[in-house]
Amino acid sequence: MPRWFEFIFNTPSHHRVHHGRQEKYLDKNHGGVLIIWDRLFGTFQEEQETPEYGITQPLQSWNPVWANIHHFVFIKKLIQSVKSFRQLIRVFFAPPGFWSYKIDHQFSSFFTSRSYTEPQPAIILYLVWSFSQVLGQLIFLMIFHADIPLISILVMVAFILWNLYTAGMLLDEHPQFFRVEILRFIFLIIVGLVVFINYPFLPPNILVWAKTYLVGYIVVSCILLGVTSRFPFGVGKVQ
Repeated sequence: MPRWFEFIFNTPSHHRVHHGRQEKYLDKNHGGVLIIWDRLFGTFQEEQETPEYGITQPLQSWNPVWANIHHFVFIKKLIQSVKSFRQLIRVFFAPPGFWSYKIDHQFSSFFTSRSYTEPQPAIILYLVWSFSQVLGQLIFLMIFHADIPLISILVMVAFILWNLYTAGMLLDEHPQFFRVEILRFIFLIIVGLVVFINYPFLPPNILVWAKTYLVGYIVVSCILLGVTSRFPFGVGKVQ
């Protein structure tokens, strides 16, 4: 792109730097549209070598729910480990790299690296099915949220998060995955019956489709779960 354009606006090159995990790229190029602000406040970094994307420490998990909450757990561990009020203040206000020595020594097991190996086709199929249902449920919520009681919305959100979490358990080869997934189906049936009987908030034709979907979802999921259980796990073992 023209030099004058890159001087003023945020370009793909500038944004790649923002997501790089090399030390020189950390906390750089925050501007959403105008990069000129980063130049003014000293947070601009030009792209030099190809950025490596990701976070500075590995997650020790493939679970999407854990990926969003792990840092809060780490902050809690930091709070429990500090020995003075000054260190406690630094937990919240020190730069991101301030506690790197604790990560390297005291909390090294919290950030253990994982390798990736290709999963069995049955596991891939179950994950695709699971994530596609999450997408469908989110679309359903966006369309009908105005007509759905708040308690029902909260229950649906909880099941969506539960779905994502159990999918992460499958990716992590958790030994309790099948039990937790079956438990999710049982609760889904119970809650679905309670909601459909006591809160007929949907039009009759939509309600029929919703009931049909619930039954079909449980049946197809159980079939795929049975197929998946016949194959050994093959994803992301801890090294």
